[in-house]
Amino acid sequence: MRVFLSIFFIFTISLMADKVNLYDAKSEQSDVNIVFEKELKTSDSNSLLVNVTSKNGWHINQDFPLSFKPTSSCFKFSKEKFGKKDATMSDNSLQLKIETTCEKSGKTDLKGSFSFGVCNDTLCKKESFEFELSLNLK
Repeated sequence: MRVFLSIFFIFTISLMADKVNLYDAKSEQSDVNIVFEKELKTSDSNSLLVNVTSKNGWHINQDFPLSFKPTSSCFKFSKEKFGKKDATMSDNSLQLKIETTCEKSGKTDLKGSFSFGVCNDTLCKKESFEFELSLNLK
């Protein structure tokens, strides 16, 4: 089963001490969470963290192609597509840590797609997610 989620959020980002949660998605097989590692400040380097946790009875398929493609009118990324070589994986989780900066304040966007594979004892499935976020950097 292909899970397709398209979510649009409007966030007003202000000074926060903890991670900035951007996106959460759940399927029968996994939970996906995308956060910024720290508060968003114009021109500061920040890490975009993509976290996946497999649910009971499922595991991350480390042989399946992994694809994370972020785009933004402001945030700059080192490449257009991130894959398995960029991820830290185990049977139950995977994480991508992507460095980025945004050089302007005000409204900006962050869009992307993300896919990976999960398996149980009898089958494997491709999980696919799309996100579209509108952020306001102050």
